[in-house]
Amino acid sequence: ATLGLGLALPFVLIGLVPALALRLPRPGAWMETLKQALAFPLYLTAAWLLWVLGRQRGADAIAWALVAAIAVAFAAWGWSRARHRRPAWGLLVLTIAAGVAVYALATVQRLPRPDAPTTVPASGAPVPFSQARLDSLRAEGRVVFVNVTADWCVTCKANDRAVLERPAFRKALADTGAVYMQGDWTDVDPALTRFLQSHGAVGVPLYVVYSRRGQPHVLPTLLTPSVVDDALREAAR
Repeated sequence: ATLGLGLALPFVLIGLVPALALRLPRPGAWMETLKQALAFPLYLTAAWLLWVLGRQRGADAIAWALVAAIAVAFAAWGWSRARHRRPAWGLLVLTIAAGVAVYALATVQRLPRPDAPTTVPASGAPVPFSQARLDSLRAEGRVVFVNVTADWCVTCKANDRAVLERPAFRKALADTGAVYMQGDWTDVDPALTRFLQSHGAVGVPLYVVYSRRGQPHVLPTLLTPSVVDDALREAAR
C-alpha cells in the first residue's frame, strides 16, 4: 500500500495542482541516464536478498541462486542474438537456460537450513523462542521480553542496531532480571505465526513485554531506548 501510494502521489499532486506540470523537466537524454542509475538500487536489493537467502539456506544457496541468475542472463543474451536470424537456436538456448535456472532454484529449495549455534547464550543474548519455555518463565513470575523478528525484515534490523544491540538494553535486562527471548520468523514458523496472531499481529516485528503479574504489553513497531527501558522497569514492579 505504501509503495502504491508513493508511485501514485505525483499524479495525484498534478491532478490537484495542474500548474505543477509546467515545472516538470522536458524529455531528453537525462531520462536514459536516470533509467540506468536506478538500476543500481535494484542491484543492492538483489545483494540484500542474497544475504537473506544465505542466512536461510547457507552459502550453497547463494551459489545456486547465482547460477540461476546467470542462466537467465544467458537466455536473454542468446535470444537477443538469435531471434531474428536463427529463431530455432534462440528457442533452444531459452529452453536449456530455463531448465538450468529451474534446476538451480529447485536445489535451493531443497537445501536444509544451517544449524543454529549450540553455544550457551551470553548475558543479555536472546534465548530461542518456545511457547512452553515462555509459559514456564511466566509461571515463575519472571519478566520476559519477546522479540519476533526475521532476516528479511528491515525494520527489525533497524531496531536491533538502534536499541536491542546497545549496552543500555542489556543493562535494563540485568537491572530487571528479565529474560530476552527471540523468535525467528524468517521461514514463517507455524508456532510463531500462532504467537503473532494471538497478539493481533500479521507480521514482524513484534515486541512483547510480559510483567511479573500483569497483562503482556505490546510495544510499538519502531522502538526507542526509552520505550523499551520504561516497559521493562514497569513490568518488573
